[in-house]
Amino acid sequence: MHLVFLWNADFAHVDSTHGQYMIRGVSAVVKGGFSSRIPYTWNERVHTGGLSIGSAYDTLRCIRGSLGLGDSATFEKGGSYEMTNASTTEPVLTGRGLKQSFGERVVLSDVEIALQHGEMLGVVGVSGSGKSTLLYALAGLRQPEEGTVMWGDTNVWSLPEPHITRARRATCGFVFQFPAFLDDLTVSANVAVPLVVSGTRPRDARTRAVELMERFGLGELTDEYPTTLSGGEQQRASIARALTMKPSIVFCDEPTGALDESNSEMVVGELRGIAESFGVGVLIVTHDPLVSKSCDRVLRLDQGRLVEEGVS
Repeated sequence: MHLVFLWNADFAHVDSTHGQYMIRGVSAVVKGGFSSRIPYTWNERVHTGGLSIGSAYDTLRCIRGSLGLGDSATFEKGGSYEMTNASTTEPVLTGRGLKQSFGERVVLSDVEIALQHGEMLGVVGVSGSGKSTLLYALAGLRQPEEGTVMWGDTNVWSLPEPHITRARRATCGFVFQFPAFLDDLTVSANVAVPLVVSGTRPRDARTRAVELMERFGLGELTDEYPTTLSGGEQQRASIARALTMKPSIVFCDEPTGALDESNSEMVVGELRGIAESFGVGVLIVTHDPLVSKSCDRVLRLDQGRLVEEGVS
């Protein structure tokens, strides 16, 4: 397989154009529901032309390996590689043997969890059961006492802290109960914040933000300010913000907790839509039965252990 390198792209992922799978830095959508993005330092775009989806993902592994992110393969400009087909069913997120205690209280006890591309997975449990603790561990925000977290084949907690931050920015999007917008910025500027922080030119960041707002039916609100939006509109804008960096995982912590039933249904529909249309893995911590019944699977956290509760 011969690799040809083009310039001016900040991320690598698999895409499909005219029936050919490519690794590009433009759009994170892969026809067939798979999506993967990997930051790498050369700012090059890799075109592999005419590959199977499996071989394209193997090429991504090759890039990962060159960065010390999981595999030992080398990456050289103009190089040629022989690769076997890769499985496209491997989880986008995996947690193994996760343990966390606070004093005598065991919150996570050998927790095992896996999230697939395009899957909407709910985690439920009583208040104080450790749902948010689990989310923080899986999202690379708080290291558990024991256990491994994998984003694809990247071992999150084996990375130095600055690398975790960069990997999280490229891999994960977040939707919380309250959007935490900056009131003195327009809604589109708020949606664009992750891109601007990552070094994207403001004009390009705004273009991406407006495109996403239009995708979520907010095109007429781009120049409004957050306080003028309804709760449902704010949460849809929050989902748009979560997608600006084209993540492969979106973490949601009680995304409907502050909404009425009508807006909750709308937000749940949007989350379902990004899982199905963008191939993003969506993990939702929730108390809301409306959310949990819309998930592909539901796991209950009880006395530190995850138990499969049901399949929609």
